[in-house]
Amino acid sequence: MNVITKLLYLLLILSLLTAALSVSGCTELDERTEEGESHIILLNNIIDAKWQWSESVETEPSGQLFVPEPEKYTITFSADGTYLIRADCNSGSGSYVLEEDQMTLSPGPMTLVYCGSESLDYKYIAFLGNVTSISIENDQLVLYVGESGDKMIFIRG
Repeated sequence: MNVITKLLYLLLILSLLTAALSVSGCTELDERTEEGESHIILLNNIIDAKWQWSESVETEPSGQLFVPEPEKYTITFSADGTYLIRADCNSGSGSYVLEEDQMTLSPGPMTLVYCGSESLDYKYIAFLGNVTSISIENDQLVLYVGESGDKMIFIRG
């Protein structure tokens, strides 16, 4: 083999390896950590699990909301890009787009029953409508809301 043929052969192998690594990365996303490190987690870690909203942390105004009955506020992601939610006495579905750690939730059909003055259903739905990114921290699903650092924290149901 001459030098040019060897270089083309090497270039072909490198291209195939790059393509294989790119395709395998499509099912993973970055996890945020407090140290700012980035860890890879499998998309399979968030789909087909019923996540219960346990708390929210807001930056402006600064505060923390603990959800008294997390089992009434759930979200389940499916591999086909759809999700199901329970918002107290209401239920609904929609679609999501996930690119690396960036997430967008698009609402779909939902029931609109009045759940009572103590319900957090409207707050829950409003937060979900503003999700911008996602991570797994301490085996909890974290959905980041807006650009101010607000976050919704979910536990596995």
